[in-house]
Amino acid sequence: MGTTTAAINFAALCARQNLSTVLVDLDMDSGDAACYLGLRHQYSLADVAENLEQLDQAMLEGIMARDALGFSVLCAPEEVERSRQVSEQHLL
Repeated sequence: MGTTTAAINFAALCARQNLSTVLVDLDMDSGDAACYLGLRHQYSLADVAENLEQLDQAMLEGIMARDALGFSVLCAPEEVERSRQVSEQHLL
């Protein structure tokens, strides 16, 4: 319990120290980080998994959402079907 809150607070702390920070929401069941931060996002970790072969820095930056505190968020998929497309192999 509290892992999302702790992760968000840690990401915010890193961003405040001018560290390049990406919060990756790996909670495939609820994926609350975007909701907690009030982020609207079109893309998610499922889009990264689907495009691994052509993924470059520019595409990754386009997939990630940006928080007002200055850190990026790679959101969990909102749809259960899409979250099941992300396997352990995609996260290595």
